[in-house]
Amino acid sequence: MKRLIILAAATLFVAVAVSAVQSDTTIVRNGNTFTKTVTVKENKTTSQLTPYTYEIKDVQYPIYITTNGRCYIVRTSKNGNEYKQYLPENIARTICAEMNIEYKEKISK
Repeated sequence: MKRLIILAAATLFVAVAVSAVQSDTTIVRNGNTFTKTVTVKENKTTSQLTPYTYEIKDVQYPIYITTNGRCYIVRTSKNGNEYKQYLPENIARTICAEMNIEYKEKISK
């Protein structure tokens, strides 16, 4: 019984995921040619490169700022994967003040 419930939940999850992907695509017909077009959603948070840098172990990283005023750098892991490392709030507030960007408080749930 437990396996049946897990199987049903997994099937439902896959069906919802597939339908979400399909809703973002459309098929366009041009004569005998069918073309699948995918609509790309805009990223809600766009980042802006700042003129500031952050130094870690003699390596200088450019600082990016989000629309909410959060600052981060892009680092590379030992595996070669890039990730964002967010900077402390006091640095973000200082950069926001100097760039005339509003620092928006996090809304806690």
